[in-house]
Amino acid sequence: MDFLQLSVLSLGLLLSLGQCNVIKTKGETSKRTDAAPCCTADQFETGYGGIVGQSIDGTPSALAESLRGGFDFKGRRYGMNVSVVQFDGTSTEYRVIELFEKGKAYIITDGFCQRLPLGQEPVQCVPDSATYRDSFYMGDKALLVDSWYMAVNQSAGPEGAVFATTTSGDCVPASNNFVGTAPDAQGKKAYMTVSGGYVNFTLGIKDPDQWFVPPDSCGNSTNLLTESFRLPLQHWKRMQAMKMML
Repeated sequence: MDFLQLSVLSLGLLLSLGQCNVIKTKGETSKRTDAAPCCTADQFETGYGGIVGQSIDGTPSALAESLRGGFDFKGRRYGMNVSVVQFDGTSTEYRVIELFEKGKAYIITDGFCQRLPLGQEPVQCVPDSATYRDSFYMGDKALLVDSWYMAVNQSAGPEGAVFATTTSGDCVPASNNFVGTAPDAQGKKAYMTVSGGYVNFTLGIKDPDQWFVPPDSCGNSTNLLTESFRLPLQHWKRMQAMKMML
């Protein structure tokens, strides 16, 4: 699935959150009227892709973002390979490793490693503050998903609303959409919309070392943030803050 297909799918999910009902065939009634906040699996790998549109001082721009990561909620360790493609075609790739049990985190780009202060830990469950909206099918009753709404209001961070979907029963994240404002890399207020979805979810982690073992270049890393890491770090913090889960 490419970015264009993914953005169209996620935009459709976003539009459906306020108006969709559970799909019923003729003569069928739905017994599902509510859903309780749920939790996804303890260990898994997944991909994510999204489109970001923003306006800063009246100037529009856009970027495409994607990641593939391993999430180990049991061991409180998370590793992700992230790619960002700007509107002008320039791209940035970086890797993030977060080891909460060890109190360490790293960001790696262009072969260089930087220590990070631990930030917000990925969220395994739909937060209690989220509001259930509706449930609906994708495809010909191929996949039933629950939709959720959550307000975001972070000091010196994003403000707005998150609309997300999870699969019914096993609570696999399906889509995540944000509408609101957020500071850009220079601290300016940006009006922003993010539309993204999760793909290729697999239970378990085949090769933990791939995700959770820092490269040798991290052995001499410090907490002093150099210029080359500022854009990836700002992007990473924004991406985390605008998600309901993960």
